[in-house]
Amino acid sequence: EKRGNDWQIVDPVDAPGNWERFETLVTAAKAVARGRVVVDTAAYGGAKLAEFGLEPPRISLRFEDQSGQDISLFFGDDNPSRRSAYLSWSDAEKIVLTQRSNRDQFDLKLKDLRDRRVLPFDMDQVLKIVIEHQAKTIELERNGYVWEILGPRAYRGDASEINSLMGKVHSESIFEYVAETLENPAVYGLENPEYVFSVIYADGKARTLSLGASETGSRT
Repeated sequence: EKRGNDWQIVDPVDAPGNWERFETLVTAAKAVARGRVVVDTAAYGGAKLAEFGLEPPRISLRFEDQSGQDISLFFGDDNPSRRSAYLSWSDAEKIVLTQRSNRDQFDLKLKDLRDRRVLPFDMDQVLKIVIEHQAKTIELERNGYVWEILGPRAYRGDASEINSLMGKVHSESIFEYVAETLENPAVYGLENPEYVFSVIYADGKARTLSLGASETGSRT
């Protein structure tokens, strides 16, 4: 579901969507080429859709516009030459051929559609950074283009290194989703995380990343 400029996955999980992936899907769906007609409207009623991999379809796409109107694409199996795939669509009552790549680009898993950024934040809006590690806290604050270290001691910060650190965190992606809810933080070493990295905006809003135990049991 598109909310403003963002895409949100609402089923089977409630999670932010990969904006670029969803925008590409919509554009690609509009551009799906419809080739040679295999079953025309007159013969469609007597066609055995299962023979084309269309009952049920191998891949189906359903789009709902702002008016609530549904538009669907149904992709079936490969044709005998395996050069094309069968295609039908809502209200078409016909089966045509389309390039296999038109179908295969929609053969996606849930993880392919999720926003896989570890800690999405607006780098330009960050006023403070707080890093907590082994009972020690480092606090950084930005004044224009200048970074200051506020604690544990006051120093002028190295803007290049700090911006590089922010960039690495900002670009880091999720490798695998282990659990949708954090019901028992201790299982993952997150009851007392090894590292806590927080970015704080000028309005006080914060985004926080906690790092717990590795899969082997060591801290990371």
